[in-house]
Amino acid sequence: MALSRIRSGKLDPAVVNDKVWNALPVVKAGHVAYWGGAPVINTATPSGEFSSAMSIGRQLGIKYALPKLVPMLKNALAGKS
Repeated sequence: MALSRIRSGKLDPAVVNDKVWNALPVVKAGHVAYWGGAPVINTATPSGEFSSAMSIGRQLGIKYALPKLVPMLKNALAGKS
């Protein structure tokens, strides 16, 4: 499963326009789950809350993020990224 960063709710152009990234079979098939990384952590957005919870890596963060992560991964596996 390939993962990428987003900035302000949009895909990072450096990733989206990268030839190597676009050549990956998982990307071509649409099996990609996106969520924010460092640029959105601690922002008052759904992506920021999710990224913060994932970066904490503790029980409460996992408890918050897991119900949101499962549908994201299911969609990525189904090619609905």
